[in-house]
Amino acid sequence: MDLITYETIREVERSERSEELQRLPQGFFEAVNNWMNVKKSKKDGSSIIELENAKKSIDRIIMSRMKKIVLGAMTTTMKNKLPPGNLTDSERVFFDEVVSILKKYRNDMHEKTFGIEEIVEEKIESVKKSVDDLKTKRVKILTEVPRFVGSDMKNYGPLKEGDDIVLPEDIAEILVSRKAAEEM
Repeated sequence: MDLITYETIREVERSERSEELQRLPQGFFEAVNNWMNVKKSKKDGSSIIELENAKKSIDRIIMSRMKKIVLGAMTTTMKNKLPPGNLTDSERVFFDEVVSILKKYRNDMHEKTFGIEEIVEEKIESVKKSVDDLKTKRVKILTEVPRFVGSDMKNYGPLKEGDDIVLPEDIAEILVSRKAAEEM
């Protein structure tokens, strides 16, 4: 993303009010940083006010996305659900770290509460889940896909053009074969 305006920042902030993590324009945060540096150098009254308002908007965007990522990590940890779509690279690292911390906490608490037998059973289930996870593919959605039920009897979608999502291998292959998605 090369060009950004205050209105672009406000538009992203408005879109993040939805329940799901929204897809950010490519290089959004880097472009915001460049825009802020230009505004700082101008030093006129309207630039200073716009810059201060933009900082507040960016903070709200970050906090909203962080909340959605943490809630997504909790859902992934508790229900073995797929991670949320539209994560940036740095958000994906954050998500993975939160999931790891949550799993460790859950395991520690289960061990203290239920003892080692339950932990062994959970580890077996975790290994089974890991094997299932190996049968997934990350795809980028090329066209809108309405909500559907997959072969695993789980609901997927609706998927929007540009969504970056991890799907079971068979579903991903069907979407790729129908040119509705491409492998990442």
